[in-house]
Amino acid sequence: MVLALRDRILASPAGSERALTRDELTEFARSVDLEALDIDGYCDGKKECYARNRVMLNDFLELVVICWLPGQSSAVHDHGKSNCLYLVLEGEMEEELFELPADGGEPAATTKRTFARSDITIAAMDDIHRISNAHDSKLITLHMYSPPLGEEATMYTPIPRCAEGPS
Repeated sequence: MVLALRDRILASPAGSERALTRDELTEFARSVDLEALDIDGYCDGKKECYARNRVMLNDFLELVVICWLPGQSSAVHDHGKSNCLYLVLEGEMEEELFELPADGGEPAATTKRTFARSDITIAAMDDIHRISNAHDSKLITLHMYSPPLGEEATMYTPIPRCAEGPS
């Protein structure tokens, strides 16, 4: 079913001819039937790092399933020129938001939020955050980047225990 979502996005002018707006990303995410979603083959967990499994990539959109084992987290990062929508498929996702101090020092944590199955949130281009699985069960998230995540993304801290990119 994750392939059906990919095909529906590609069939729309928004997914095949231009970057999606935040509202369009949200509309696609709200249309996902979690009961029918089949992510087999897109969720290989790794002990050393969260597993980033790309479903599709074109000039305007990147669709990724990320599998997080207990205790895994991303680096503190932004998304460069991309908006990123997150849909929680399984487990609970923690997102910690950060701000850069005026003096240019290390990012400072400001807010922590928790998202459960079927919750949707968007990280805008200038948002700085970290995603974590602070729970005892697996976390699976669907990420839609538009435009696709590029080299413009900034990593403010090393990624714990792995060499994957931003999430």
